[in-house]
Amino acid sequence: RLPETHSAESRAYYSGIHSAIRSAQVIICPSRATAKDLLDMTNAPEGRIWVIPEAPDPRYHPGEPLQSTVTSSDRPYILTVGTIEPRKNIKTLVEAVARIPVGKRPHVKIVGNKGSSFQDLARMIVNKGLDGDVAFMGRMGTEEIVTLYQNAIASAYLSLYEGFGLPVLEAMASGCPVIA
Repeated sequence: RLPETHSAESRAYYSGIHSAIRSAQVIICPSRATAKDLLDMTNAPEGRIWVIPEAPDPRYHPGEPLQSTVTSSDRPYILTVGTIEPRKNIKTLVEAVARIPVGKRPHVKIVGNKGSSFQDLARMIVNKGLDGDVAFMGRMGTEEIVTLYQNAIASAYLSLYEGFGLPVLEAMASGCPVIA
C-alpha cells in the first residue's frame, strides 16, 4: 500500500514477498488488516495465513519518570518512534509543533533509523527554525526507549498506513499517552 511513500530499496525488498509466499508453509501476519492486505495484493493461499497479533516486550511498563542521558531536557517532550520515512508522516508532527508558540512548544525526540526521508525532514526542521526543538536520537535499545516513553508527555504515531503499529502498544504499555 502507498508505494509512493517507499524508497526504491524498500519497494525492491517488498517485491520479494511473492517468492516468499510461494515457498512458505505458513504465513504469519501481525493483524487481520495485514492478512487482508496480503490476500488483496498477492496470490497468498488463505489457508496458510495465521494471524498472531504482536504484543510489546514485557520491559515496556509504566514507571516513575527517571532522568537519564536520553531524557535530559529542560522542557516536556513528545516522542515518536519509527524509521524516518514518508509513510511514518513525521513531517506532520513537525508542522504541528511549529504552530505552537515558542514559549509553550514541547521538544520533539525522534527515535529510529535515518530512512529515506531523513534529509528532507532535517531541511524542513531547519527551514521552520526548529533545529533547537527537535532531536534525532537515532536507533536505541529497548531500555532507553522505555525510559523515553515513561518521561514523555505523549507519543505521536502519525503513520499514513500500518498493518499493526507496535510503537502505539509499547507507548501505552509504558503509561505514555498516544497521539495517533
